[in-house]
Amino acid sequence: MNVYQSICNAMADIEPIAKARENKEQRFKFRGIDEVMNELQPVLKKHGLFVVPKVANVIRQEKPTKSGGMLLYSIVTMEFTMYAQDGTSITGSTVGEGMDSGDKASNKAMAVALKYFLLQTFCIPTEDEKDPDQTSYQVAPPAPKQAPAPKQTPADVEKAEKEFFAKFNELNNKLSKYLNTKGLFDRPDVVRQFVAAKDIKKMEAAVAQAEEREAAQKKKEEQKKQAEQDTKPEQFPIF
Repeated sequence: MNVYQSICNAMADIEPIAKARENKEQRFKFRGIDEVMNELQPVLKKHGLFVVPKVANVIRQEKPTKSGGMLLYSIVTMEFTMYAQDGTSITGSTVGEGMDSGDKASNKAMAVALKYFLLQTFCIPTEDEKDPDQTSYQVAPPAPKQAPAPKQTPADVEKAEKEFFAKFNELNNKLSKYLNTKGLFDRPDVVRQFVAAKDIKKMEAAVAQAEEREAAQKKKEEQKKQAEQDTKPEQFPIF
């Protein structure tokens, strides 16, 4: 019996799995991996099916907690291959996310990925909300329309252009001086591109960097001069 026939036969033996667990912080119910495995293991065994996991990709991040600690956050992309007794197989991919203060973040993510692979492969129903008529929703009223922004007059446009070019000329003059000073920019060619594109924000950032490095250079020179004076031998008058 091939894998497709085995899966179809297994689906006939799988009972609905209720959302018996509850996330108290976010207030939603869910089906845990234990409930899914307890229901499926005997069915998979009966129909000669088994799953081989493979980690396709892992993204790990550190996120601070409100109490000042650190949580490890893992996003794991898993590939699962389900085999039948005749050697035929199907492969599916799911993504799991897990968070933990220790070393279990990736384990949790892999468990979540496996759970959803099994739920979606076997189309396992839940016992709650089978009928859409059991739930009613209230639609929020449409948001009020915002008043359109006032149109700019030719005088406003002219004023904005004058302010822009005044700022550009000010930054351009500063950068022209700083570009002739060695050591203020790691990539002077990139700064020249900012000027050519008239990118005011990037030009401002370049000026701020140059001013900071120039101040550091001056301080270093002053410290060097002071050190030279301190080490210079004192001269006494000759009588």
